[in-house]
Amino acid sequence: MSNLSVQLPDSLYKSLQELAKQDGISIDQFVATAVAEKSLHSQLKFI
Repeated sequence: MSNLSVQLPDSLYKSLQELAKQDGISIDQFVATAVAEKSLHSQLKFI
């Protein structure tokens, strides 16, 4: 696994916290899932 440090506006971070909490997952898991979904979507555009 790799580490990534990201600076976010406070408002975006609060939204991220709430969304992860609603999904019952950690912020790390939420971000990893979001990046994976975006990556997959980008790959499918070129098929």
